[in-house]
Amino acid sequence: MKLEIQKTTLKVTGVRELGANTAHAFRDQVRAALNASLRIVEIDLARTSFVDSCGLGALIAILKSARACGATVRLVNPTSSIQQILEMTRLHRLFEVVNTFDAVPSNSDLPMSPPGRPASGDLAVK
Repeated sequence: MKLEIQKTTLKVTGVRELGANTAHAFRDQVRAALNASLRIVEIDLARTSFVDSCGLGALIAILKSARACGATVRLVNPTSSIQQILEMTRLHRLFEVVNTFDAVPSNSDLPMSPPGRPASGDLAVK
């Protein structure tokens, strides 16, 4: 796990598991990094493969500590299984959950073709 402060954001990355064996250390390290100048605690869950009740408890404890410092907690890019756990436990209502995957290009970003010739990926209709 890596903790990095960028301006008013504490970024937490590299979280592989949030279970009984790791939750307490995770909670303690993030809490230790909190300070009054932070406004956002951003926890990247893109590489997190496992969360149990201890991990959820650690996230809630971090949320309470962050709020006491005037910050919000943002969970970034949870995997589909982690997103499902957040929704089943209704924790997605407490946390800001953000997916930052690349947006699909709009039609204006697709290559243009000369009249009468289909653009790549388009089918010609005869």
